[in-house]
Amino acid sequence: QLPDGRVMQGGLGLQSPYFAKYIHGSPALERLCEAPPSCGRVRAVDHCSGFVLEPLDNSARQGGQGRWKISYVLQSEAGGGVPRWAAEKAVPKAIADWFVSAYKELKNQRSQHSAHQP
Repeated sequence: QLPDGRVMQGGLGLQSPYFAKYIHGSPALERLCEAPPSCGRVRAVDHCSGFVLEPLDNSARQGGQGRWKISYVLQSEAGGGVPRWAAEKAVPKAIADWFVSAYKELKNQRSQHSAHQP
């Protein structure tokens, strides 16, 4: 969380060229990269994602029922000859799943905040 109240998070897939320099020299990460994909799955060639949650009013900044602006980015290169129809179906589902998870986390944060209020 940033001092102005924004919450930022990002992620890279293990196969991402942006992450490669951090994998080399880490036995655990090297083993993960060498492991085959799970049965029935295709390993993505690259994946970058992230979000910014920005409070728009004082209530949101104080953990209440305020208004938030949500910015989300997902860039993925599935590779492996994934059919176009499958990729086109998977991306909207991934985004929808992310919003469901974000909503659950927001509810969790609000309940923790209210539990600590006098």
